[in-house]
Amino acid sequence: MSAIPPLKDLLDLNELGKSLKKKRCILMLGPRIATVVENDIDVPIMEGLALEFARRLDGLNIAYEKTAVRNLSYVSQMFLREQNIRKEDLRKIAKTYIDEKSGDVNYIPPIYLELANLPVRVIVNTTPDDFMVRALRKAGKNPSVFTFNFEVNSGSDRNAAQLNVNFDTVGVTQPLVFNLFGNASDPNSMVITEADQVSFVRSILEGSSRLPQEVLQLFQDDNTYLFFGFNLENWQFRLLLKSMQLNDKNRTLSPQSDNYPVTEITKTYLRHEFNFHFVDARMNDFAREISQLASSFDAENVFISYADVEADRKEIDKLLQALKPLRITNPRLRIWHRALISSGDVEQQVAAELEKANIIIPLLSADYLGDDRILSTDIPIMDRRLSQGQAEIAPVILKQCYWEALPLMLKEGVERLPDNHLRAVVGGETNEDEAFRSVAAAFKKRFL
Repeated sequence: MSAIPPLKDLLDLNELGKSLKKKRCILMLGPRIATVVENDIDVPIMEGLALEFARRLDGLNIAYEKTAVRNLSYVSQMFLREQNIRKEDLRKIAKTYIDEKSGDVNYIPPIYLELANLPVRVIVNTTPDDFMVRALRKAGKNPSVFTFNFEVNSGSDRNAAQLNVNFDTVGVTQPLVFNLFGNASDPNSMVITEADQVSFVRSILEGSSRLPQEVLQLFQDDNTYLFFGFNLENWQFRLLLKSMQLNDKNRTLSPQSDNYPVTEITKTYLRHEFNFHFVDARMNDFAREISQLASSFDAENVFISYADVEADRKEIDKLLQALKPLRITNPRLRIWHRALISSGDVEQQVAAELEKANIIIPLLSADYLGDDRILSTDIPIMDRRLSQGQAEIAPVILKQCYWEALPLMLKEGVERLPDNHLRAVVGGETNEDEAFRSVAAAFKKRFL
């Protein structure tokens, strides 16, 4: 049993719950989260690799600072210099060690199994293993993987070839795992030595190998970032925050990392610059508790509100057909609408379903705006549930109409599908099938 206070006593669970429900959390995995077994003891994989290079230095009777035996950048740099070998050879040694220690595809450190259950779209991994990918697949998800190589110039053919991820499909069931510091599957991409770290910084700052814009666009001001296993005193960590465009508009949570105490000076800086919240909980405990929090969420209950006229009823059938593939791949997705009522008090059932829905899609048209039933029942319930943070409103402009006359549609947080900025009108499209496909794609990107 955890010796720490309950998570609800350490932070605002309501706010964290909102971020998780809205799929606005991003996982950041640091070097202490990935562990392997060394002499019957679990150690972080990058420290284990440092110990491997230290053993080789000891075998060659080469002197080095013993207090830094677990510092990979230092020990690997010493080995590289003393052996006078190519860095490609050093990276091959690193790959061999990582493959041997993590080679069993069934081996997954327990914390990854907890994190794989979280409803997140993006995971930034800073170690060269594939534990997170294994855990996601075990959880029934289909992750996309993108490995960044700081030595490949932006715009090069090789860089372009790596961008084989369809970023439009990134979602909770198909999360993106972004290997920021490389991966053992591509040894030349790994950031290992001190020289590698300096080169990485130079490449990022000078623009010779900037982070792909397709990845950066996934990092928004309303995201909540969950950091696990970082040394917050490390200078590279601050570069990571800057490169990911984090700022004080984000909300950032970090549990304790064993043996990585954080000075008050660093805490003050991180709180001011990046809105950091330090959670007095161990990584494994924190992961387990937020996983339990996420598992308590209800299914995605979607309510489609529409005018009960023949023209709009035809359109809802087209929308349901476009959403059908999402229901197959997301069994927790439940879609309800008025036509499903076969008997009983219709308005009472409509109100009850509106109260249960956490996603509400109004199909806007002139008939919708002129429907007294909608104006007296649907709109007030939507407005209240939006204000209380219980539901998200995602209107679809079915036909040209004066939708701005409804104050609810202009409220903060109400974003239209398929594109809040384009204000697309489904009924105005020449190809309605394509229009509804765009709505379904936008729905998946936003909610799934």
